[in-house]
Order: sequence, then structure tokens, then C-alpha cells
Amino acid sequence: MYNSLINELENLLQQKEFPESCEKWRDQGERTDVLTDVYSGQIWRDFQTYKGKDFLKSPRNYGLRLNFDFFQPMKHRKDYSVGVLYLVILNLPRSERYKWKNVIVLGIIPSIGGSEPKSLNEFLKPAINELQCLWKGIRLKSSLSSVPLTFRAALLSVTADVPAARKLCGFTGHSAHHDCSRCLKEFSGGFQEKKDYSGFDRENWKKRSNKEHRTSASKIERTKKVSKKKELCKKYGINYWSSLLDLEYFDVVRFCTVDPMHNLFLGTAKYVFKLWDKRGIITRKGMKSVEEKIE
Repeated sequence: MYNSLINELENLLQQKEFPESCEKWRDQGERTDVLTDVYSGQIWRDFQTYKGKDFLKSPRNYGLRLNFDFFQPMKHRKDYSVGVLYLVILNLPRSERYKWKNVIVLGIIPSIGGSEPKSLNEFLKPAINELQCLWKGIRLKSSLSSVPLTFRAALLSVTADVPAARKLCGFTGHSAHHDCSRCLKEFSGGFQEKKDYSGFDRENWKKRSNKEHRTSASKIERTKKVSKKKELCKKYGINYWSSLLDLEYFDVVRFCTVDPMHNLFLGTAKYVFKLWDKRGIITRKGMKSVEEKIE
């Protein structure tokens, strides 16, 4: 169940003042000491030009973020999940970016035999085809002109929780030995047994790179023998060649964002505050002061 990205983008561009809103980010004063939005990040800066040619520097060129998650659509059934792929346009101001009217729902993925699919490649392929067209540039109708103008777009970010991000980008799951999407540190143990997360000497961790990831993923894809394929998956921390890698500019290591939600908003922050209170690091008066600032 796929919804055309190009058609939806053209519908948005024909709305009054939508294309102008996508250029407002250029008026922001650049600060290098504070990260306030995607525009402060290195990827956005790197994509001002690409291989010596202007990209985000030029008008009508957009950066996209792909979001994905499964959810349970029925209140009284916990055995059925539905996945949703949706895009937002990062050029829009943050106050407008995630409004429902500006979100592009790309596709809906049903459970297969009551379980979630192991790979999302088949569901991604129509979007990848359209993204390849948008990368080259395509003429679209807009409120800017009575004749179609050329617009370009690139997928610069993937955001999802850890299991969904692994399926999108082809990394092994969070119970694997190489379960980090940024480095190749080995975490011994498994999902059922206690996992060892010690050894945080980061300077000795081997970082992943987009080039090596592509080479390893290609090797896994070409391997036919099941036992050998499993061995390579374990070695490299990669499950399969993701369709996202068919986009020539896509850096799977940098563009797969670290999931903050489950770590920061669903328990860790609360635990840390309790610890501070217990150890006398922060007083109740200090807690109240923090709460007032948050509000």
C-alpha cells in the first residue's frame, strides 16, 4: 500500500506560501556553539554542496527525514501490528515540520502471518525509485510559477526506535554482539542472558564507516550459503543490504540517528533524578527550580 512521494510533494508545493516556508531556514543566523535544530548539524552543512555541486545552497532543493514504526491498531488485540512509513521536509520550520498537513505518509505495512516482516526492502523500493528521480531533479507544479519548476530532494535522516531503525538500515538487532549502528564494539551475551555492556574505552572502539558497511553488506547479499551468511552477519553486525543503500549519497552510518526517546523520555531521566536526590546531589528546592525551568 504505497502513496507516491512525488505526487504528495507536488500537492504540498502547490499550497500558497509552502515553497516560501521551505526557504525560511536560510534567514537564521548561523551559530556553531549551540545545536538547536537539524540546520546546526554537520550533515546539513555537508550537503550545502555535494561533490562540488550546490545542493541545499540552491533554492528548491530539500532535505527529507524518513520515520518508521509499528503500532497496534486494535485496542483489544495485542497480536497484530501495522507499520507506517512517513516523511517530513526538514527545510520547513520546526513549528510546521510535523503538522499532520505537512507529513507525507508513504506506505502502510501489514503484519504477515501475524508477525512483522524481517526486511523492509520490498516496501521501500517504490520510494527509493522516486527518491532517485528527485535526487536528479524533477519538474513539478508549485505556487511559485504558472509553469513547472525543477525541484530536487535527498533523504538525509532516518529516525525510528532501535528495532525499526535496524530493519530500515539493515543493521543487526539490539541483542546482537555488534548491535551499535555507529561502531563495532562487541557486547557479549544475548537477549535471554545478561549482556555485558562494560568496557567504555571509546578511543579503542572501531568506528563504522559508510564505505566499509556497503562493502560488507554487498558481500552478505552475494553469499548464498545460509551458515556462511549468518557468520558474516555476526561478524559485521549487518543483516542485509538495505534498499536505502541504492541511493548513491546515502550514508547509512551517519544518517541513521540514535534513538533518544526510549533512553531519555521513558525512564532514564527519572532514574537519574531519583539517584541525585538519594545521594544529596540535588535538593528538593533544586528539583523545584529545575521543574520551573522546564515548564
